[in-house]
Amino acid sequence: KEGGGEGGGEGGEGGGQEVVTLRVHKGQDASEQVFAFCAANGLHSADEVSKLGGLVSGRLEEAGHAREEATSAAALVVRGARQRREGDYSAAGAAFARALHHAGAGELSEE
Repeated sequence: KEGGGEGGGEGGEGGGQEVVTLRVHKGQDASEQVFAFCAANGLHSADEVSKLGGLVSGRLEEAGHAREEATSAAALVVRGARQRREGDYSAAGAAFARALHHAGAGELSEE
């Protein structure tokens, strides 16, 4: 893994574990990579995205890669909603994932 997290899922009829790897390379947006990984692997709940995003953020911080938080969680939700309306679903998903991991995410409501 390069600054990423790892998730496993039930695989095959034998109930074995399938190992999948999420990679975030230098210069890539971690939230966008988490969203793309979750979408590709059938992880659709906000809790799953948030949990994986937290793991990735923790690994990146341990590796000395600080995360920038230039805007508020609420602004990220507004940006994501606008992008979704415009049909840019990948960017919208990344904005929503970024909002979930934002330090101010606890201030958001379900509205």
